[in-house]
Amino acid sequence: MSVEDVRDWVGTSEDADTITAQLARFDGQDHVVERAALAILLRREADSGAAKWGVSGDYSEDDSEGRKALSRRISRLRAIVGDEVSGLPTLGVASIVGPGNLR
Repeated sequence: MSVEDVRDWVGTSEDADTITAQLARFDGQDHVVERAALAILLRREADSGAAKWGVSGDYSEDDSEGRKALSRRISRLRAIVGDEVSGLPTLGVASIVGPGNLR
């Protein structure tokens, strides 16, 4: 597990300190590299602005394909690690009902 392993997923935009912090966040869990990469890509997705924008008759920009590629990478990582990337344990809730509770 290294910074370079995470960069294989996220590219070179993030600095080594950011990647190292994400690796430390998930240390001791399964799929540490993939969880770190997923957390970084989810933050990148959250920080992104509009996919398309422009000034009528002057300039326009369309990053729809880039967004689709980002979504595909996120989907591939979610398939490996599941939806939980917080680094915290998850809790489930269940009702316990049995014959003694029927009155």
